[in-house]
Amino acid sequence: MPYSHIVLTCGVSTFAKANAPRKWTESNGLLTFPSDSMNPAPSESMSEAMVLEKLKRAISYPKELDDLCRDPTKVSAEFSALHALKKERRLADKPTVVLIHTETFGGRAAVCILKEVMESHFCASVETVGCSFNVDDRKQLLYDLGAFMEKVATALRGRDTNTTCFFPLGGYKVMVSLGTLAAGYFGFPTLYLHEDKQVFHEIPAAPWGIADDKLREIAPSMKRLRLINKESDLTPEEKAVVQQYPWLFEVAGGLVILNAFGHFIIQQNPRLCGTKVLVSKKVDLDYRDDNRKQFVLQQLGVLSQKLAQRALDPDLEHEKDWKVSSNDDWHLYKGASNGQLVLRAIYRYQRDEDTLTVKYVWTSHDYREDFEAKWMRPLEETVEWSLS
Repeated sequence: MPYSHIVLTCGVSTFAKANAPRKWTESNGLLTFPSDSMNPAPSESMSEAMVLEKLKRAISYPKELDDLCRDPTKVSAEFSALHALKKERRLADKPTVVLIHTETFGGRAAVCILKEVMESHFCASVETVGCSFNVDDRKQLLYDLGAFMEKVATALRGRDTNTTCFFPLGGYKVMVSLGTLAAGYFGFPTLYLHEDKQVFHEIPAAPWGIADDKLREIAPSMKRLRLINKESDLTPEEKAVVQQYPWLFEVAGGLVILNAFGHFIIQQNPRLCGTKVLVSKKVDLDYRDDNRKQFVLQQLGVLSQKLAQRALDPDLEHEKDWKVSSNDDWHLYKGASNGQLVLRAIYRYQRDEDTLTVKYVWTSHDYREDFEAKWMRPLEETVEWSLS
């Protein structure tokens, strides 16, 4: 059965020396490549945003697209993956593709090109999803890795395991292993391409997880250990959980913290491990019987994880982009997109009670029209939501 939904991790192989996009961007002066690296830099006269905008415009012409795709093996590893599937008659006629890329200039430039050539050459519908990795802050990196696994899960969740696959090709090497685990958790196969020979291998899903009864037993300890603790300060119960489930924790230098797998497990089981969530009656009425509710629930689950972990994320205080000050500890959260819906939410978080209160939710960019009015509106009566 051909694959109709493909989730790929992307790096910068688009800009390998032998590939057509590298030669094209060098010839038109949009990108430079210091020391023959595959990681590009914008030309000196332009900002990163200006270069990306020019890339989008320049590559949209049919002749440019045809020239770049003339040799399908000289575009990028990601393009080669779809080409190999098509040769094997394993690619649907109009597939949907999710490109999960690193939030670097090179990553953004690569998917800017890949989106256009994939949509043109394969009649694909392409969504791009950025991931940040703070490699300078160990605690933040653990959260970022868990967030990456959740983005893989979001791109796969609810799809048919017979026609959906995870294809890790680029980005940090850790994205391959963690992404494969996220895919296996939901029963999706992982594919891998031997690029030189254009041959791919299909690795069946290796399901993993924790039984509900065991998870219910260890959830309180997992929740408390989302922040760094001294090993000597752990309760006997917490020490037992760390010893029994070492693959869920990172232990180093006498300190203990939940690792990326642990964060991922919590995100998939908010009923047992999550923050208490209260929403205004307006939010409850707007989404109670609406098909957007599942997306809203998933995004609020991500928000609660960021807050509990004290993530360093500017999206938690998006109101600062509007030049308005916080009002009684209320903030605007800039959530993710699923290709059709976006999430913006006015919220307040009470850390001592681990309670998230949501005053208003938007699932489109319409929030720009009446943001300040909703921002100043007093909180009305609330209703508790379960994120499971």
